[in-house]
Parts: sequence; C-alpha cells; structure tokens
Amino acid sequence: MIEAAQNARIAQAFETAHAERANALRAVFAWLFTRHSVPLAHRGLTEPCR
Repeated sequence: MIEAAQNARIAQAFETAHAERANALRAVFAWLFTRHSVPLAHRGLTEPCR
C-alpha cells in the first residue's frame, strides 16, 4: 500500500498502524508454526480404526 502522509501526525499514525499489523502477522505465523502439545498415545491412534 502506498501511503502519503499530509502531516507529521498522520505519518506517525501510519507508522503505528504498520507496527501493529506487523505484530499481528508475526503472532499468526508464530501460532501456525509452533508445536502444540497434543496428548496422543505413544504407539497408537486416539480413536480405533474402523
């Protein structure tokens, strides 16, 4: 997105919004790629095969 600030206050708002978007995206990727603790049996499935 191309953002052209009209004054310093708007430029600061753009920088703040960009930082917040970056943190949100970082949190999404961290959630996607972290290992989640799942209580599975060591040598089996959680449900029997049918």
